[in-house]
Amino acid sequence: MLAQLDDVGKLLSQGYRRIMCLEEGIPDEGDTFEVIGEYLVWIWERWEEMRAVMRADLGLANSPAPPDGTPR
Repeated sequence: MLAQLDDVGKLLSQGYRRIMCLEEGIPDEGDTFEVIGEYLVWIWERWEEMRAVMRADLGLANSPAPPDGTPR
């Protein structure tokens, strides 16, 4: 469980770095707004997987996401 949390934290950090580089006009090779957007969606999917693992580990039901899509 903690390994997945660490992985998602690293992915979020990488995403932030890529966004900042794009904003500063020095993006990584091949990075565009669309490419980074797809990366963030991919991270969100990893987040949902991690959340399900954590809830299962705690013995909690994996309730559906809120209707507005915000994380709990």
